[in-house]
Amino acid sequence: MTIIMPSVDDDLHIILAKSDPPESLIEHTWHVLSRLSDQLRLRPYLSDQLPSERIWHWLYWGTFLHDFGKVATGFQQVLQRKSRMWGYRHEALSLAFVDWLFPVGHPDRIYIIAVIACHHRDATVITQDYMRNRADPDEDRATKMIAQVQADDAYRLYRWLTVDSWKWAEALGFAPHIEQPDFPSWTTAQERLIPQAIHQAIIDLHHYTNTINFSTDPHQALIGTLLRGLIITADHAGSAHSPSFLPAPLEREQITNIISTDKWFTHQQAADNAPAGSTLLISPTSSGKTEAALLWIAQQQRHDHLPASRIFYVLPYQASMNAIQLRLQNIFEPEHVGLQHSRVAQVLYARALANDDLDHDEATEFAYHQRDLTRLLYFPVTVMSPYQLLKIPYQLKGFETLLTNFYNGRFIIDEIHAYQPKRLAIIIATIEFLYRHCHARFFIMTATLPPQVQTALRQSIPDLQTITADQTTFEQFQRHRVHVLAGDLLAPETVERIVEDANDKSILICCNTVRRALEVREAITQAMNDRYPDQSDYEIILLHSRFNGKDRNAKEQAIMRRTGVQQKRRQRTIVIATQVIEVSLNIDLDTLYTEAAPLEALLQRFGRVNRARSEKLIADVYVVREQPEKALSLIYDVGLVEAALACLETDDSAGRMIDENMVTHWLEQIYTGEALARWQRDYDESLNQFHTNVLGHFRPFNHSGLDELFYQMFDGIDVLPTTNLTIYEKQIEQHQYLEASSWLVPIAWRDYHRLAKMSKAWRETPDHKKRRSLFVVQVPYDSDNGLDLYSVYRSQESIDIFPKTEIDDYDVPMEAD
Repeated sequence: MTIIMPSVDDDLHIILAKSDPPESLIEHTWHVLSRLSDQLRLRPYLSDQLPSERIWHWLYWGTFLHDFGKVATGFQQVLQRKSRMWGYRHEALSLAFVDWLFPVGHPDRIYIIAVIACHHRDATVITQDYMRNRADPDEDRATKMIAQVQADDAYRLYRWLTVDSWKWAEALGFAPHIEQPDFPSWTTAQERLIPQAIHQAIIDLHHYTNTINFSTDPHQALIGTLLRGLIITADHAGSAHSPSFLPAPLEREQITNIISTDKWFTHQQAADNAPAGSTLLISPTSSGKTEAALLWIAQQQRHDHLPASRIFYVLPYQASMNAIQLRLQNIFEPEHVGLQHSRVAQVLYARALANDDLDHDEATEFAYHQRDLTRLLYFPVTVMSPYQLLKIPYQLKGFETLLTNFYNGRFIIDEIHAYQPKRLAIIIATIEFLYRHCHARFFIMTATLPPQVQTALRQSIPDLQTITADQTTFEQFQRHRVHVLAGDLLAPETVERIVEDANDKSILICCNTVRRALEVREAITQAMNDRYPDQSDYEIILLHSRFNGKDRNAKEQAIMRRTGVQQKRRQRTIVIATQVIEVSLNIDLDTLYTEAAPLEALLQRFGRVNRARSEKLIADVYVVREQPEKALSLIYDVGLVEAALACLETDDSAGRMIDENMVTHWLEQIYTGEALARWQRDYDESLNQFHTNVLGHFRPFNHSGLDELFYQMFDGIDVLPTTNLTIYEKQIEQHQYLEASSWLVPIAWRDYHRLAKMSKAWRETPDHKKRRSLFVVQVPYDSDNGLDLYSVYRSQESIDIFPKTEIDDYDVPMEAD
């Protein structure tokens, strides 16, 4: 929605706001207010929901005044290339103009101050820099800034404010939501433009931002967060000349075009008729959970009589995110579905080169543009990980804009079972925060969910409705016959069975560690060469997380070509993988051999087999009993693994078909006694620490400084093996940044710390401000095996192959060692 800016006197355009390209303060402010008006259209009931009937009043007038400080002669000289730097904050000078409309004692004053002062920097930055030396005119920053406001320019601002501001409010749709303040005479305005106006505003800001906290006054803290989030969102989008922010409409017909109403499952019908509020869906793998979630979104839209302001699809793994974005682009407008994770630019760049008639430069421009739109919070639909949610309570820089984007959001959360109890606790606590404070609604879906997780979700979302697929559906999606084998994956009889199946089947072999995957690949390769020396129509593919982006993408594409659900012609393939395979690629193999794991993980592995199931065939899946005990204890709760095996080996389940409804009963059996107590202790301990150390200090206008700890705990780290250092540096020098990033390998922070202690890892400081720090590891790497940590660790095996580090107590979302 584009609204033409009402004309203003040409003389007013003399004052600049931007230099590259030149843009007047008038033009820039119009762009920012236009993007703010988008937020008003996206959230028309915001003032009623808070409740705070004056929030748009504060935002409009604060935004109108937010860059008045750019009028300073020193700032203008920088924009005109007559000077290199100014040395002051323009938003601090803008505070001098607050007294024109909202003098001391005015009830709206502090909110206008907050909007202006904090649209770039944290409140502490502004208050610390401008509360010093107030009594010394020779040192006082406010005095020096006021001296740079020329009378003619001040009068230009006054004319613009008094003549045009209300016209703009009417044109942009703000007028019904705000009031026109009392404009002072020009003489009074001149009298109020003094250093003391800045001094008092800074004092007011200091008192306000230091006294609000979600734990003591959630209402005021939420208002403050939204004030800052909305002005920053509008300012960034306006500065970037972003397109208009659009809602996320989803009509029921868009889903019925995919699945006709006569083929709906009962759980899809229930989602289509869900009441206003949040929903938990438990249904079998491949039974249309995504379609059910979209039906729920459409139903919420009917309840609300308007589209969702924003829709978020939340998944734990990047491969799953990449796939679901493509799927959603077939339902919504393709250009309205964004993707948000740490490697999004590389993913979009590779897609652009592969699918479009674009050259390198065009593909790079496309990838960066899409990434930048995501950062501007432009997309009506965004696919992301739950760690984006956690940036809010951890108060990472810009968290207020994220919370604003999530306000009134509709969230589809998939694979909720995939998280360990410590991390699950803080995810559910964040969901509860968004539910209680931000009018967010959630559609949480899974094939299996332990009863204690269901309880935790209901405690956090009291009105949570549960939809469970009926027994007929569970029986209809029986796809697997489970067998438990003695020995381990390298036992001769197991290897012989795998090789025999490989004669006419595609096989998935799932290992719990990268080391075991490498060992199994070596053994299976040798056995296949011995059995089928003259056959070349099969391929063995190793997949784990320690490949660089280039090699991993090639492997995933090869697996999809040979075994993808949509592929009509399948090829004999043996995929040897770690946990990365559990909820990532949409593949369909014929049988599975896997090491034992907790029941929830095993079910995800089963789901990669017999997935398409065009015929009513039952696939055999095999779980081996034995595996290296030390490695197992570092990855999983051994008791949960043993309990899963006990369920699979019961007389009435061994070697029989299973449906996922049986799993609910198994989980009830598993999570009892000490197993449940351990789970609950981990969950409660993490939850209590999160409330005390994070949510207890949650307040707007200042980020926490916990950025590095957050990324260490949740995102791991990308490293460059020294073997690829030369080509990486060459591509950086040629400004081929996306190609260069494809050589980086993700590892857990714990591994980086271990390698650093062994003098095998270091951080290189960039020699250019546009470059990021580079983490380098002296570890062998090749495209067949990936990053070979074990060749480095092996030298310390006699001491401890897993030396303890300070972050080993955290669950790091990478495969275990």
